[in-house]
Amino acid sequence: MALWKPNTDKIGPNEYLGRRLFDKPQLMGALDQRPKLRLRLEHFLEKRGDCETSLDRMGQQSVDKRVRNYVGQRAIKAAEGFREPRQFNGWRVIHFKFLRQPPHGGSPVSVIPSPIEGIDLDENIYHAHTLRDGRSYYDMATQLLCLFLEHGSTENYKYKLSWHNRWLFIRAWFLGWLRLSSQE
Repeated sequence: MALWKPNTDKIGPNEYLGRRLFDKPQLMGALDQRPKLRLRLEHFLEKRGDCETSLDRMGQQSVDKRVRNYVGQRAIKAAEGFREPRQFNGWRVIHFKFLRQPPHGGSPVSVIPSPIEGIDLDENIYHAHTLRDGRSYYDMATQLLCLFLEHGSTENYKYKLSWHNRWLFIRAWFLGWLRLSSQE
């Protein structure tokens, strides 16, 4: 079965949209810290200049595993591109109807497809973004947080580290252990 080709003109009424979740850098050398897996406002604050929140189109009728794998590889590359590299933890996914017609009388969120052209992992045909429609930067992030928290679900993405990244992790763990044992 072929990979779903999304409509580049509009978002379909039954599509699922996801916001990428990246971990927050923690203290250096503290290898026993538990990751904070709760949804936070900073997950929806867009750091780029245009302030349009970036989303991934996850599937036409449900979350499509092939689309998830396609977008997941691009998300891992994006996680490594931060100033301080982060780990990609998956998506918070919501049905488009909750953005188009929010319950409890909220104002609708405009979502438009915006495929990214590029080569290999720089290309993303499943990219979309929200329009602020007169809302402030924080109002938009707060509304998205509330909608995704109340009506969304978490789509975890597990991946294997490359041998190079495994080696870096083991090396950092060993050097930390060596430092601690030499202080005793």
